[in-house]
Amino acid sequence: MASGTNNNVPLLSIAMPTWNRSANLQEALMHLLPQVTPYSKQIQIIISDNGSTDDTQDVIKKVIHQYPELNIIANKNDTNLGFYGNLWKCRQLSSGKYLWVLSDDDYVCEGLIQEVIDSINISKKLAVIYLKINSTLTSFIRKRMSRDQLLAEEGYHIGLISSVIFLNEKQSDKALYEKYPTSAFLGFIFLLHAFVFSRNVI
Repeated sequence: MASGTNNNVPLLSIAMPTWNRSANLQEALMHLLPQVTPYSKQIQIIISDNGSTDDTQDVIKKVIHQYPELNIIANKNDTNLGFYGNLWKCRQLSSGKYLWVLSDDDYVCEGLIQEVIDSINISKKLAVIYLKINSTLTSFIRKRMSRDQLLAEEGYHIGLISSVIFLNEKQSDKALYEKYPTSAFLGFIFLLHAFVFSRNVI
């Protein structure tokens, strides 16, 4: 059963599927939610608990209480749907123009949420934001490229679902999920589908 507090259509949905890793989840949310607060009307947070038996629900209730101004959608699956079933559930619950799926042990670095929102706002017909780590840099650098450049330069790296934020177009979701219900590439398939609508990347 899912619950939420805000019906506005957000610019970005950030989804976090989780299962029996409450300590990781709490740490991840403590990195993420303070950065989301200035963008409470633009960002939707989805936390989808895949039937955890630890204290995951207590962690979720705590952050909802701690951040009442945020649009947090809390879902608990009655049974464990597997990772890709839970990913699909996150996709169904998301209503943002863009979707970013984070693992419950992805700790968002300082300033990244502002950078993501700014990148979306300055771009027209953007399909994908690809987040690439470079440990030698001390600030964010934006680079515009086409779909073909991204695929040629980054290859299989963009298959890491938490490194991509993509246009959240769902018209073909039912057919895609029926065809690839347990595919390890489900997130990558959603990403590629975004290129139907645009080929622009940051």
